Amino acid sequence: YEPIKLAYRVFEAAGGSSKALTPVIFMHDIYNCKEVWHSIPQLVADRTKRMVFAYDARNHGESEYTSESDFNLNVPDLYTFMSRMQIESSILVGHCFGGMTAISAALEEPKKVEKAFVLDMSVTIPRYVIESKISEFSVWPEKFDKLFKITKNPEKFMELLFDSMAPVLFGKLAENPEFTKAKKDYLISHLCKKLPDGTYGLNFNYRTLQDALKIYHRNPVINCGMYHGPAYFMFGTYALFKAEAEEVEIKKHFPRAEVEEVRAATSNFFTDNPKAFADYLIRNM
Repeated sequence: YEPIKLAYRVFEAAGGSSKALTPVIFMHDIYNCKEVWHSIPQLVADRTKRMVFAYDARNHGESEYTSESDFNLNVPDLYTFMSRMQIESSILVGHCFGGMTAISAALEEPKKVEKAFVLDMSVTIPRYVIESKISEFSVWPEKFDKLFKITKNPEKFMELLFDSMAPVLFGKLAENPEFTKAKKDYLISHLCKKLPDGTYGLNFNYRTLQDALKIYHRNPVINCGMYHGPAYFMFGTYALFKAEAEEVEIKKHFPRAEVEEVRAATSNFFTDNPKAFADYLIRNM
């Protein structure tokens, strides 16, 4: 294992954070970067007086891009980050891909995890979920590489991108006008970044991540052990995982887990109402 540089942000309350309180670490999904959490980390910092961190996973955002493509590296990356920040124990908030890291860390090193919030991820990932992600990633070279070269006009690019990728990312929900309007800014802001030549690029290394998905498909992570601390699993109604279907498996490993469905929501339900999600986190911290 070779440690890499992870880009991160620190959030503190206006009057400073209490070093006596366990810090919070936010970990994003495979398509996103640390900015996807919007105002949530700052709200948590302000109201709990905890120090809050959000970092870009390897091959995402401003973190180091590497040729190593294996999701097994994400947990050691978390431990390395905690060591560098002098964090002995943390409250983890992980979405999908970040949720995988939170689950594995809690089961492997429970002393490092005081509490875990896992969004749209279960202990065992069915093959069809990995296959659906591999299928999605196979679209990037064809669609995105062309789009980035077509226009330097931000508005035009946004329209082309959303029209091209919304059905892949959001399925039939993309046909709903209200949903489309609500998700367009989200899609553009967190999937893409402006490149030095004025064109746009993805905020993640999709070729390496596609390889990582294929490796996982061949050799999936088999989580074992039990975590006896507080854990909260949340699933959107329209997400790949279903709360009711996953509850039994989750509680085999997380006996104190609370499993909740967020009604009429996608996997990214926390972006629909950041304040409500921050309130939920704070109530349970």
